[in-house]
Amino acid sequence: MSQDLLRKTAPAFAIYVVIGGLAALAEWGVFWLMWRLAPAAPLYVDSIVAFVVATFVNYLLCVRTIYASKTGSVLGDIAKVYAASLLAFGVNQATFLGLAALGVNPLIAKIAGTGVAFLINFAARQFLIFAPHRLAFLRPAGARREPAE
Repeated sequence: MSQDLLRKTAPAFAIYVVIGGLAALAEWGVFWLMWRLAPAAPLYVDSIVAFVVATFVNYLLCVRTIYASKTGSVLGDIAKVYAASLLAFGVNQATFLGLAALGVNPLIAKIAGTGVAFLINFAARQFLIFAPHRLAFLRPAGARREPAE
């Protein structure tokens, strides 16, 4: 069973690694800019803004490449992505703040938090929020093809 699950999700995971990497770069870039340009702002504010931006970047890339809507509702999909990301964000923040409190460089702590959130976000999008994309190689065997937009 685990090999079947791996076979079905491996293509989407491989693409999601790229998407997650691009979203992480957006997150770290926004965080770094805020950290450096607004040093008086609390680090948690920098982290929140960066995570919100990265989540939207992730959503846009996901719906353009590996996932299709289950409901046809863009706002519904965005709401679900942000809800799932809120859970991931909680873990991200706990990791980030915990490591920063231990004296770890804030950017390194942010990267660690992002890594944990990445896995949570993939699982939520893959198994709960979205349907397989219309591209044949990303659909599980036997899945119905969705019409192109």
